[in-house]
Amino acid sequence: MYVVTGEELVRRGLRRLLEVNGFSVAGESGSVRQAARRIPAVRPDLAIIDDDLPDGSGAGLCQSLVAADGTIRCVLMTGETDEAVLIGAILAGAWGCLSQQDDNEEQLRLIRRAIQGYTAYSRRFQTGILAPIQADGTNGPDGRLGMLSEQEMKVAGGLPGG
Repeated sequence: MYVVTGEELVRRGLRRLLEVNGFSVAGESGSVRQAARRIPAVRPDLAIIDDDLPDGSGAGLCQSLVAADGTIRCVLMTGETDEAVLIGAILAGAWGCLSQQDDNEEQLRLIRRAIQGYTAYSRRFQTGILAPIQADGTNGPDGRLGMLSEQEMKVAGGLPGG
């Protein structure tokens, strides 16, 4: 497991939560640049990446990691639960998206799902997915949900069961 967030206190807290619950944390970084160098060398089972980093986006980092090594799974962690964040995570190749508003038990449940090879999206994203698709093929205020490929829609459609 590898943790990436620009907030040192969040990084320490997440690392402690993971280790207390039996997970091994191979490393941590506070920026996209550090993580992009370290994660491929460590090759963790899962990288938990804050979507808002000081030098770039977590989705961008996830996309780069997945393109370089498809065996590394990423889960994004975000304070936002709107459709744009969800679609960005799916398009980046993330296995899931944790909400910072979720309690520790929910975050741990989602992390376990991702490690086991299942998609793991916070239930807080269900509203955007379950909203009906409009006649023009868009969904919600962002409208990009209607533009997802069939496979991306299958991932999105699997969210309620997450």
